[in-house]
Amino acid sequence: MFRKIVIFFAFLLCLSTGAQAKYCPEKIAVISGDPFVMGVEGILQSIYRALGCKIEFVSLPAKRGILYFNNRSVDGEIYRLSLVENAYNIPFVRSSVALLHLKNALWENPDREIAQKRPMGYVRGIKWHDEYAASFKEQGNMISFGSEENMFQAYERGSIGSFLTEKQSVDLLQAQSFFKTSPKMVKVISDLPLYHYLNADYADFMKAFSAYLVKNKPFKALN
Repeated sequence: MFRKIVIFFAFLLCLSTGAQAKYCPEKIAVISGDPFVMGVEGILQSIYRALGCKIEFVSLPAKRGILYFNNRSVDGEIYRLSLVENAYNIPFVRSSVALLHLKNALWENPDREIAQKRPMGYVRGIKWHDEYAASFKEQGNMISFGSEENMFQAYERGSIGSFLTEKQSVDLLQAQSFFKTSPKMVKVISDLPLYHYLNADYADFMKAFSAYLVKNKPFKALN
């Protein structure tokens, strides 16, 4: 009888542990080499801590993040446009409100001659970059990069005269005095909401996460 009781409570403990594991996502994919993402990782960490969870960021190229999510190597992705949903082939949940709105733009060296004569830089694999680059082909030459970090370094070296990125990234880099020659925004390409995505197994956590966003507005200063 005693042995049965022990087994019964052990079974309940397993159920409880499993439920807890399913509540907390553990690995979240972020786009590698994106200064904006790296600059706001702390905000996401603090939200997860407030909700009783600890996460690990996995830095991946944009397309590989989708692949890892689909094969369940990561539990979710952060700072993603809703168009990514077409690429997911497993059940998912999305934050009920956007984390923030991303102002995607074309930036140029303030020296017009440099801006016009040198190539435009973009990051391959970021959908809006790829789409704009495809429409830009007849207007001038371009150079693709594996990450925004590499692209910004190329701008600083003078290898490119313009580039694509979001306003938030430029704001963060300017605050860090990264640019010797600050680029100027010449064209807003889109102003779109960014969301947090998780495997559908974490629907309960996503409800709590969304409620936290509504109540505390942790990304307000970045919009």
